[in-house]
Amino acid sequence: MEEKMAPKHSIFSILSFILSMVDIFSLFILFIVMGALEFSIEGGIGANPQISNAISLFYLSIIILALIALVFGFFGVVQKDKKRFYGVFGIILSAATLFVSLFILIEELFLKDKFIAFLSL
Repeated sequence: MEEKMAPKHSIFSILSFILSMVDIFSLFILFIVMGALEFSIEGGIGANPQISNAISLFYLSIIILALIALVFGFFGVVQKDKKRFYGVFGIILSAATLFVSLFILIEELFLKDKFIAFLSL
């Protein structure tokens, strides 16, 4: 009698989940570092161009990592005869991280004055 083997998890799904967890952790650490630097540097982060550029590059790497995790998640979900749990979970986490990162980026670039005016009411 032929035994059916249980499907295994796709390597792309596992990579997507791991990368999305690293991405969430990196975004959390970035917020903590930015808050600490904003209060410790006279004039804020914008007063020191080297620190500002380093934070911008780290922020860009978080967005790129979220995109890579999203693509790996899609690859993991479309594979046949593989479990899809980690792929779907990786897609959800990386999409959420990407949404938060892009929302903050758009807010800082285009809507900064409007939010400050709204919050000062």
